[in-house]
Amino acid sequence: MVFDHRKLTIILALAAFVLASLACNLPAAGRASSPTPTDVPVPVSTEAVESLEDQIRAAATQASQGEIASIVVTEEQLTSLVAFELKDKTEPALTNPQVYLRSGQIELHGDVKQSGLTLPLKMVMTVSVNAQGQADYDIVSANLGPVELPDSMLDALTRRMDASLASINAKTEDLEIESIVIDQGKMTITGRRRS
Repeated sequence: MVFDHRKLTIILALAAFVLASLACNLPAAGRASSPTPTDVPVPVSTEAVESLEDQIRAAATQASQGEIASIVVTEEQLTSLVAFELKDKTEPALTNPQVYLRSGQIELHGDVKQSGLTLPLKMVMTVSVNAQGQADYDIVSANLGPVELPDSMLDALTRRMDASLASINAKTEDLEIESIVIDQGKMTITGRRRS
């Protein structure tokens, strides 16, 4: 089977696409005050997405030659990828996305607009590698304003995410992820082609 760099693209951009797909289906909550992220806004640019695509192509070449491939994804690259993914949606539920990569966690911030209300979203998740060398995740928290999403909504998000992840893992079954490290504004993913 010939190694396809698009498969590596899918797994390396896993967080962006899963976050974007979840963000498009978020429900609104009642009226609440807006918490402000303490982080400086992450810029969105086509250059960041192009830079990520270049890194993915280089990593795909390494992996196709049987070498260990590693890629470092920045907050700007991931935020830009999510922003451009949402831009293609007609009436996205989430606007002004910001993705932060800190202390082993991915944080998604943005504004959820529905029924004339705009509420801030903050979703925190971890991404890890399971025993089969595939990506796995855990939603740590999900809030609209100061209100936690109820278990029923978290269950619905988890079902969507499980389906997305199962599809991605099926398409990248010839890629074995060795590690995913998130810290100080970067996510480093290391993997290789399965032998």
